[in-house]
Amino acid sequence: MIREDYIMRMIEQFMQGLALILSSKLKERWKEMDENIGALCEKLLGTDYQMFRHVEPEDIVDLLRNGTFVDPARAFVLARLFYEQADALVKREQLLAAQTLFFKAAILFMEIIRSGNQQLSSQSQEKVEAIIPHIPRALQTVAFQHRLFEYYELTGAFAKAENILFELAEKDVAGIFEDGILFYSRVAKKTEHELEKGNFSNAEVDEGKADFIRKFMRTKS
Repeated sequence: MIREDYIMRMIEQFMQGLALILSSKLKERWKEMDENIGALCEKLLGTDYQMFRHVEPEDIVDLLRNGTFVDPARAFVLARLFYEQADALVKREQLLAAQTLFFKAAILFMEIIRSGNQQLSSQSQEKVEAIIPHIPRALQTVAFQHRLFEYYELTGAFAKAENILFELAEKDVAGIFEDGILFYSRVAKKTEHELEKGNFSNAEVDEGKADFIRKFMRTKS
């Protein structure tokens, strides 16, 4: 209960500050918007926003980690700040800078979903789906694709997860064979309804697993 109260308080404070950011963005007052983002980050996270902008995504995840998973409230605050500034940069036609921030935001939103936090998962999923088209394939690292594979499975998009799995297998990513076998074992336990929602079926689970195994047998032969 304390944890839920903490998250609710953090998000309530954030939404108050976000209103100012969105107002500045709507009026295209970019300097004012940047100042509001910096002030809100300092207030809620106690860290200079520009520091986060220049830190690598995996290092940000480590900074926000609370045990096994990220602190969902802190991660959500920073992810939304990245997202809003990236969206503003698109409007200002600063696409490369926007892509970098979208990339970091997507990783944080996916980490929130991975944490299993129910309060913030639906909003995080909505933002990931909005962000993916903004991240060119050329910028999607192996680590990012692995996160995307996990994200699609967690959100029930099993066909999309399988597509990413085969892409990772093509790159012969370390440990991907074991990841794939475990993936098929997990989805085999899903109901037909769950599989249908994920554009998948029991037959495709069996066929996909067989194709996946054959792929590795050919690679090793």
